[in-house]
Amino acid sequence: MKKNFNKSTRFIRLGVGAIFIVLALVNFLEDPFLENVLLGVGCFLVVTALIYFCPLYYFLGINGTKRRKKANWY
Repeated sequence: MKKNFNKSTRFIRLGVGAIFIVLALVNFLEDPFLENVLLGVGCFLVVTALIYFCPLYYFLGINGTKRRKKANWY
């Protein structure tokens, strides 16, 4: 698998995924179905952050690893 997002996206995914997992485990929502969805999304975000590959990005043709050219300040 080839990387398809960068480090900043990785840290955002890890943070949001960890928050979702914690909220699901402390029964933040009263509906068990929504808690399971939140837990699943959190696990998906954490796993994709750890392997630097997102299948959704792959199917949508998004590549977040391309570097932007820096502006030349002359």
